Amino acid sequence: MEKACTEQGRSEYKIVIEKQVAVKIFKYTQKDDTIKARTKKVFRLLKTYPNYPGLNTHKASSKAKNPAWASWVNGELRIIWDYGEDNTIHILDFGTHKEVYL
Repeated sequence: MEKACTEQGRSEYKIVIEKQVAVKIFKYTQKDDTIKARTKKVFRLLKTYPNYPGLNTHKASSKAKNPAWASWVNGELRIIWDYGEDNTIHILDFGTHKEVYL
């Protein structure tokens, strides 16, 4: 399911994170407060405006699902996600470019 989200004024998406992905997120964020803060900011933006230019959101062929969407946490870290039913965004993977892409 592909949706266009171009306005910040739209309703929020619910973020759904599987346990194995939550473990990966914790692995990266526990080590570095900057990454932790940036990851929180990315999730806030995904909830309201997934196509926010600073996220560099783009379609991606990932190990998690094909096709999916990718958003930048920083220059190296990516969040792989897809739209779900009932106004949800499912977080499919989190990690370095090398870890998450095919």
